[in-house]
Amino acid sequence: HILLHSFPTRRSSDLPISYTLKSSGNSDLVDTLTGDAVLLKTLDNGKTVTGYITTDDGEVPVFTLTLNGDGEIELTQLRAVFHKDATTQEEHSSPSNGSISLEITITDGDGDTDKTSVDLGSKLIFKDDGPRLKSASLTDAELTVDESFLGAAGATTSVALSTLVNAIPVAAYGNDGMNAAEP
Repeated sequence: HILLHSFPTRRSSDLPISYTLKSSGNSDLVDTLTGDAVLLKTLDNGKTVTGYITTDDGEVPVFTLTLNGDGEIELTQLRAVFHKDATTQEEHSSPSNGSISLEITITDGDGDTDKTSVDLGSKLIFKDDGPRLKSASLTDAELTVDESFLGAAGATTSVALSTLVNAIPVAAYGNDGMNAAEP
């Protein structure tokens, strides 16, 4: 999880400032593994927002945003979210503007209140962890064709790829997983 921000806190006996998380239905994020829309709901009297997908087994959390009693707000990612630009690994996705907000309420000595709200959507950033491919290296072996055996069918020789290449590149797909179209 990531600590996003600390807010000033007071003892519960003199709480003139209170904070409440709010959410609105759809985050505009997409779960990478299922392709399902990440929906939002507010829990714990406004102390938690959960981004989730719905499966046959029920709701599966994708991320949680929690406001704790110490005035800290934490973002915890539980599943990978889709990133639109496949040409770069330096991208991020965020919930849509207005989908998650923090409501701040102040109360004076005789109980009068005032409220304001700030949008948190663009401040919640899920960075892409694109695939990484480690370099391969060659061995001293060679793949040689002897022309003296050329004929109508040509001359062919073969060798196992592992004989030529010391280390077949190791693929690390990250939390997005392997593309279903790849072997």
